[in-house]
Parts: sequence; structure tokens; C-alpha cells
Amino acid sequence: MAFPHFSFSRLGSLFTTNYDKIGWILLALVVSVASYYWVELPFRHRSKISSRHLLSFFAISATVVVVMAFFIIGSKGFPVRLPPILLKSAEELMVPTWDRLTQAGRGCHNRVEDFCYFEKDSAATNVYVFGDSHLSAIATELSEALSKNFNYLEANLGSCPFVLGVDGLIVNGENLPTQCNDEFEHRRLAQVSNDPSVIIVGGRFPLYLEGAYFDNLEGGAEGGGELVTGRLSTLGDVPLEDLVRETYQSLLDLGHHLVILYPIPSVGWNLPQEFLRRFKNADASTSIDELKINPITTSYEVYKLRSQSTFELFDSITHQNIHRVYPDQLFCDLIIQARCVTHDTEWLFYYDDDHPSIKGAEMITSLLEEAVLIAEAELKSQ
Repeated sequence: MAFPHFSFSRLGSLFTTNYDKIGWILLALVVSVASYYWVELPFRHRSKISSRHLLSFFAISATVVVVMAFFIIGSKGFPVRLPPILLKSAEELMVPTWDRLTQAGRGCHNRVEDFCYFEKDSAATNVYVFGDSHLSAIATELSEALSKNFNYLEANLGSCPFVLGVDGLIVNGENLPTQCNDEFEHRRLAQVSNDPSVIIVGGRFPLYLEGAYFDNLEGGAEGGGELVTGRLSTLGDVPLEDLVRETYQSLLDLGHHLVILYPIPSVGWNLPQEFLRRFKNADASTSIDELKINPITTSYEVYKLRSQSTFELFDSITHQNIHRVYPDQLFCDLIIQARCVTHDTEWLFYYDDDHPSIKGAEMITSLLEEAVLIAEAELKSQ
């Protein structure tokens, strides 16, 4: 009795408090006592309830359950309960965007060897993608766009930007060894051909430089605002910023072109959950005007402050072979002044609180593809 009660209570709200849980427990006790006196005790007396009546009750109940099950399955779970924008995103929410790209039956994200490689032909320009889960989140769209004209290799590892000399994580002062270490970074580097190529780099550098998850200062804080991931540790305690400059400069000195993906604006809220919370009573009849009037947005100023150290770091690296891509130009200070949008009237742009959705990945891919095409043209002219 208590299990379905708690299960359906949780389904009724995405965000519960301890007061909600206390209320569920008290209600469960009341229902348990009532069912004991009004259901269990009467059913113990055969004189009150005959076997024929009991079997009839079970038969009717089973019939009702089966009919309802077929009706629910046939209607695909009553999709009219949700607004179209969530229905479009429902299927993609089943699989994290960073886990979508596969090769040979294995996911490409978090491989530490045998990296995913899509070859066009030996004469095509090589494109390498080195980053973290943010790069993996757009990898499906990026690989589809680039593998038509380029040899495409990616080596993306969660919480691991491409920086030679990193050595795990420092969390609350403790050095924790991870797969993100100098050995892995050199394994990435070893994939790069001696021929001048295009290398795409990026990741959640505001997180790695600041050592704390994002707080949008409007009620959306990743991890409840707790420091659950710290700074990247480095060999010899060399400042991470110095290692980034050295790593990128070494690639440029070899004649490669570098496409730097600047920080993707974070949301702070888990967007699908926040959407359901704000539009709790929304259904298929929810008007487009309502989404236009009350969109879920974040402060562009907060994004700029959060990303300032990353922008300063990337901007300090200068070379004619650098191509810079700014995702904030897609989402911020464009549709709504001084705000970063997280959706339009048809699509969510984020899978969770920071990773792009499929639609968001398509938008970012268009910028990266343009940068890669420019880089290739310059490579051929040099």
C-alpha cells in the first residue's frame, strides 16, 4: 500500500520538500489503518464475503486493469498532457546527449584509447576534436557535418579539457587521481598527424578555472551550490592557465589551425525539470504566446562574469591560425536584451543544466563547421 502511494506522490511533483515527505508518511499511516479495518478484517470473514463474490471482484478488477493498460499503450501515454515543446524533446531526453555518438557498438565519449575515427579519404584534411562532455554533447551533429568532407577523430573525456600536464582533480584540497592525466593527454596528442590539420578544443573552462559549479543567482545553482568538483591538478603545480597557453601554442607552432570553442552558457537549472515546474499545468493547448511572454532565461551579465577568466585566457593566445567560436552569440543578448535564452517556442536548447540538447548542438555545430571551413581554406592557401 505504501509503495504505490509514495511513487505516485513523487510523480506529482518534481521538487519535494521534507514537509511533503512527512505528509506522505502521515497519509500512508492513515490509509494503512483505514484499510486494515475496512478491507483486511472484512475479507477475513468468509461468512461476509463468499468465494464467488471474491472471484467476481478479482475478474472485474483484472479486466479494468487490462483495458486501461491497452488504452494507455494505444494512446502512447496520453501525450496531450504535455506541451509540444516537451514532446519533441522527450525521446532525446532518454539518452544523454554526450552518449549518443557510437562506433563499432561502443560509445565514443569517455574512451581513453581506440578513439572514434571517421575517415573520408587519405587526401582529406584531418579534423580532431579534443574536449570534455560539452564537446561530446555536440559530437553527433559535428561528426555528421564534418565527416562528409574531412577525416574526423574525437577524443573527449568527461571533465577533461585538452591540456598537457594535468594530473587529476583537486577537490576540497585533496588530489584525486582520474583518467584525466598527462598520460591520457599525450595519448590524445599522439593522434594528431604531422600534416597541418584543424583541431577543435574547448570545454567547461569556467568550472576548471573557478573550481565551483554555476550559480545563475536567480535560484538555479548546480549541485545546490556545493563545490562538488574542484580545480584540475597539474604536474609541478604549474598554473593551469600557463599549461593551456603552452599546449595551444605548441599545436600552432606545428602549423595546425586551432578552433577554440568559448564557454557554452550554463543554465543553472535542469531545463526540462524547470520547464515542468514553471509550466506545471501546461498541456498541448499551451500557447506559443505564453512561451514568448514567460521564457526561461538567465542573465548575460552573470555569464560574462563567470566566463571572464576563460575569455581572458583564450584571448591572451594570439596567432594567425586561431579561429574563435562564441556560443553566447547564439543564445545571449540577441532575442532578449541582456538575457540568455534556453529555448524557443518549439525546442529546448539544453539537455540538463549545462549540456546542449540536440537542437542546441545543431546551432553550435553550424558555428564550428563555418570555422573549420575557413581554417581549411587558409590551410590550403598557406
